Amino acid sequence: MTHRTRARAAIAATSLAALAAATFAGVGTAASASAAVPSARAGHAQHVLLISVDGMHQSDLDWYISQHPSSTLAKLTHGGSEYTNAETSNPSDSDPGGTALMTGGNPKTTGVYYDVEYSHTVDEAGSPCTPGKAATGGDVVYDSPDDALAAVPDLLNPSNGTFPSFDENGSIYAGGADKNPAAIMNLKFDPKTSLNPATFPVDPTTCQPITPWDYLGDNTIFQVIHNAGLRTAWSDKHEVYASFNGPGSNGQSIDDLFSPEIDSQAVMPNGVPYPQDDDWAHIDAATKQYDGYKVQGILNEIDGFDHSGTSKVGTPAIFGMNFQTVSVAQKIKSTPTTLIKNANGSYTTSAPQAGGYQWVNGKLVPGPVLSSALDYIDAQLGRMVSTIHKEGLTGKTTIILTAKHGQSPQIRRSWSPSRTARSSTRSTPRGPRPTRPTPS
Repeated sequence: MTHRTRARAAIAATSLAALAAATFAGVGTAASASAAVPSARAGHAQHVLLISVDGMHQSDLDWYISQHPSSTLAKLTHGGSEYTNAETSNPSDSDPGGTALMTGGNPKTTGVYYDVEYSHTVDEAGSPCTPGKAATGGDVVYDSPDDALAAVPDLLNPSNGTFPSFDENGSIYAGGADKNPAAIMNLKFDPKTSLNPATFPVDPTTCQPITPWDYLGDNTIFQVIHNAGLRTAWSDKHEVYASFNGPGSNGQSIDDLFSPEIDSQAVMPNGVPYPQDDDWAHIDAATKQYDGYKVQGILNEIDGFDHSGTSKVGTPAIFGMNFQTVSVAQKIKSTPTTLIKNANGSYTTSAPQAGGYQWVNGKLVPGPVLSSALDYIDAQLGRMVSTIHKEGLTGKTTIILTAKHGQSPQIRRSWSPSRTARSSTRSTPRGPRPTRPTPS
């Protein structure tokens, strides 16, 4: 990377961090479905809570607020500054969109076009390499096969194939077999063991694997803030989003990274796999359970602990998470929304309902599953706001509510090149498979 490009990236990351810290004077304020804009009350924030609602459209937020004027989402939006003219990355998806949020860059400068892209500057993983020889070019694959344990047998029916491990590397569950999903709170990212470097593209100069964070062409807000001596934390759906640490960071500029693998097998709180026998991203009730672990991590961090709630480390200067439940609710044709605990301690799921959107009085609005997902997001944001109040951080905390990207199209089969955004997780029904390599 040239010095000029690196300098531009540093300015972009610093500006985004400053914008976040200067946006609002306290809780009860947020930017909706896009970026934030400064207000006259700038300069008071010591903590920035960044919330991404994957897939949420501005129209989803507007509809929800109109239907729930006393909701947390309504209070955050009306009490703060709202900017509705932001655009997602192009192409638009979770990895390039999330990377844009964290860098201020676009795919041309970050190098991240999708979870899988082609690069002329690398050698493909596993290909012969001679140090110093010109690059042969190849696919850059940063996706769930990067997990150190990427082939855990299906716990309900091993003949169906495998899932990646919920804990990425077997550090929580022996052999990756999840029998106690709540134990995932003890997951800690290790840049040396959490991912499988054999799947990474190779640097033709050194013939060494290129880590996800070193692949980035721009630096990140976490680098800027960490290098200033302040604490950082982030929670997301794949451990490979350790890329947000940024180049040259050794994977360590996010002090507390919590990223349980969403493509792993969904397991109910009692350790029994969901009867639908799928991953966390294809059963809406399971996605809420999954997001709930990340929410608990945020609540612990607001309280001044690490995400696991075991070590007192102080509330981070910048921290946050990505919600996945809205994205899943938008894409799944039919799915249960609720996990029900029975008197004997077992669990069942509610009856499936329609995902996506529906026409009501000539308007396209969220259907029952998506409406439930938005209710869930609102309730969790309410818990975060209450905890911020409880900890006396109201006048010291900025909340930014945004989306990595909006899910498109809202109407099935209404595709056009200028409007579409490829789904961020698998959208096809699950069937027998030896691995789970589909990008998400």
